Amino acid sequence: MLFVPLSVICALFFYVEAMKSAMKAKRWAFAAALVGPFVWPLFRVERRMQWRRNAGTSAVVWAA
Repeated sequence: MLFVPLSVICALFFYVEAMKSAMKAKRWAFAAALVGPFVWPLFRVERRMQWRRNAGTSAVVWAA
């Protein structure tokens, strides 16, 4: 009973986050609709890998 509203909320959240990160939004929304918030670790890893591909491995990152 709680699964359907949670899936819809997660799908919308991951759709927006993927759009902000220039990732494939429909794919992440579909994945979130299927498994809910358990997609979060996969999403973070994919976003980090995409950032490393775009920035390069020798890029300097200043973390504040």
